[in-house]
Amino acid sequence: MPRPKRKRQIQMAPKSIGFRPTSSTDEDAVFDIELGLDEYESLRLADYEGLSQEEAAIFMKVSRPTFARIYELARKKIVTSMVENKSMQIAGGHVNLTGEWYRCHDCDDVFIGLNHNCDSKETDNLEHINKSLNRGKKFYNQTTDICECTSCHQKIEKKRGVPCRSIICNKCGTKSFFRLKK
Repeated sequence: MPRPKRKRQIQMAPKSIGFRPTSSTDEDAVFDIELGLDEYESLRLADYEGLSQEEAAIFMKVSRPTFARIYELARKKIVTSMVENKSMQIAGGHVNLTGEWYRCHDCDDVFIGLNHNCDSKETDNLEHINKSLNRGKKFYNQTTDICECTSCHQKIEKKRGVPCRSIICNKCGTKSFFRLKK
């Protein structure tokens, strides 16, 4: 039986939930690559903060070899995203955040605690990131997408990586689905 996986310590939540190529025209498209929060943190510590792998591993509370594996996987995912022109989501991972982190959906700011200075002053659009981590693999609130046939209005759940426009309706036989949010 394998040893239980230790949670990686994340010092700062990312400001963005992901990135899309500029040539991407479908704003609602499913993300092709998922960069874990631990992978994001390894890049932030090593490349942005300029820490050595030994120092960064201490911050994340993992061993140096584990940090090296996380870091290499993160770099491979980013390069794959750039070379293959794929969108990337920053989500998931077996992590702990230091402090209570929130995201304001009005100004896209990430901050600790409820001391936030936003122009909108509405707390309805605040996401408690720490609680989002405990809801399963996805880091951010996700909606299930539905594809609907334009001819007969049959609805089916969208499959990841399969565009709605490529689905052939098993009821009327047309290839004219479009995407809905559930």
